[in-house]
Amino acid sequence: MTVTVADLLKAGVLSQRAGREAVAEDLYRRVLAFDPRQPDALHLMGTLELGRGRPEAALDLIDQALAVAPDRGDLHLSRAGALARLSRAPEAVQAFAATTRLAPEIADGHHGLGRALAETGGGDPLPHYRRGLALAPDGALRWNDFGVALQQAVSMRAAGPAYGRSVAIDPTDELAIRNLAGSLAASNQGEVALRRYRQVLALVPADSDALAGLGSLFSTWGELQAARIAFDRAVAIETPPGGAWAHRLFFLNYLPDFTFADHYRENRRWGERIEAAVADPPPVFANVRDPGRRIRIGYVSPDLVSGHNQLAWLLPLLAHHDRSQVEVFVYADVARPDAGTEQVARAADTAVSIHGLGHAAQAARVRADGIDIAINLCGWQPVERVVFAHRLAPIQIAYSNHVSTTGLASIGYRLTDAYLDPPGIADPHYTERLIRLETGYSIYLPPPEAPEVSDPPFAGNGYVTFGSANQVPKFSGPTIALWSRILAAVPSSRLMLKAISLGDPSTRARLLGRFSAAGIAADRLVFVGAVTDPRGHYRAVGDMDLGLDPFPFVGGKSSCDAMWMGVPVVTLAGNSMMSRVGASMVSRAGFPELVAKDEEAYFELAVALARDPERLALLRRSMRDRLLGSVLLDGIGHTRELETTYRRLWRDWCQRS
Repeated sequence: MTVTVADLLKAGVLSQRAGREAVAEDLYRRVLAFDPRQPDALHLMGTLELGRGRPEAALDLIDQALAVAPDRGDLHLSRAGALARLSRAPEAVQAFAATTRLAPEIADGHHGLGRALAETGGGDPLPHYRRGLALAPDGALRWNDFGVALQQAVSMRAAGPAYGRSVAIDPTDELAIRNLAGSLAASNQGEVALRRYRQVLALVPADSDALAGLGSLFSTWGELQAARIAFDRAVAIETPPGGAWAHRLFFLNYLPDFTFADHYRENRRWGERIEAAVADPPPVFANVRDPGRRIRIGYVSPDLVSGHNQLAWLLPLLAHHDRSQVEVFVYADVARPDAGTEQVARAADTAVSIHGLGHAAQAARVRADGIDIAINLCGWQPVERVVFAHRLAPIQIAYSNHVSTTGLASIGYRLTDAYLDPPGIADPHYTERLIRLETGYSIYLPPPEAPEVSDPPFAGNGYVTFGSANQVPKFSGPTIALWSRILAAVPSSRLMLKAISLGDPSTRARLLGRFSAAGIAADRLVFVGAVTDPRGHYRAVGDMDLGLDPFPFVGGKSSCDAMWMGVPVVTLAGNSMMSRVGASMVSRAGFPELVAKDEEAYFELAVALARDPERLALLRRSMRDRLLGSVLLDGIGHTRELETTYRRLWRDWCQRS
């Protein structure tokens, strides 16, 4: 009986599938001994090498096969897999594209092209994922990857159905279940999300991301002790520091017992680990040491999108910069650029996207522009501080949108003010040198969508409406206790709370329970969830007579928005940076008398104002005009002070060098 090449190849494939690799290799070699250029044998030998973890050898064999049969899509698909394993993503994109062109019926080609584009940022992966799913809709991984792309391109909520399909196909895939849990939480389906997170932890008890997700969910409900336990478990597992550490550091700002010293300790723990992981040597900067020349300023942030708080103060700054003194660069780590991103880009001299690059590559990209002063605008997300550990510029500064010290020795300065960081109290608790600006740590740009100030709500309602437009985790135990005392002291008053997560029935029920335990009936409370129309949002804020700032994590832009709508805000100056943001905003707006030094003073201020309708009405009428004349809205003065500060730091560096 004659054994053909086809027989040998068929037997080899069956052996390879059965895990008998040595037998398969022997059969393929018998074919190649007869015909050294037989493309199927070369290709299958390449797949063997790829399975053994030798992608270089695999690529060589597959390339030999392609030299003989360059129009075979399956060979290009295997080549793409080898290139992906070698981290040669741009070449993998080309190989996957060749697969889809030559063999459009192969679902893995479309899916692989989508993955490669997602990895490189070289195009939109969604159309390719959709084509792959149309050909093979039963792949759990395909649906999960499609969900990830939807999450990045649209929203976490939009990704939910795709994650759900993935889990339906493979109910044991902890990654897809965890992604589904996150989408459910973002969709105000907290109880279902809780069950999914627990399902992940039953499968993988040491899943730090699931524990962090659980912590975020408990935090959303205001259950801070349960959240703290989950986050602590997550960071005990996660190595090196990643998302769980980042979420925990932000979460700690909600805890009433955390002080300047506590935040310094925890952020420095994180910072030391990040700095120890930086492998690249410290850069040598060749910036021209001329203290009087035009300075290159680089603002770095992922938050340059429409609707983000950052644009409310960054846009005036960019507009007022003196271009004879500074050249302004903006580096956007933005996954989904939009009209806000474009608005920032137009306001800068140079705008660069650094999204999709690793931290070392991001730093190298910024250094390539010869930036003199690099400014971190997003310290509230610890992951966005990491790039600064790689040294972007000779001078590195932490500016607005921070919640604590960065914890990084590589960032030399932090811009702040005396309200936020009291002299002699805060300084020991920062890795940075504090520079207190007279104009304050940031400015406020009034929202153009805001309607005119309305008449005082109490005039039509017959009762005073207290209010807060902050997220539920900020409603700490001490906050609810104090607000409940205020409601009890002002009979018939109401408390309006506006937060996106109040669209979740489980969040509302838990919050009602906490107020009920403090003696406040449900009919004294008004809950408002997400309001998608911007004017509607500001009208809802205007339905408040008197704003009550939560603590210790106080409001920032939310307090400014309230004052812009004629709503005075009572705030408490605490013992951490974030507990003093309200004191800075309200004082610089021209209302320092609304800043309380302790809870009893807060109570007395709120009750006295609620009992003084004439004063409330006067504040309502005059507040917007007073804001317009305040230092809080002095974009020009703030920008000039910033530029003076930049110049002084630049001269100091030139002299030291």
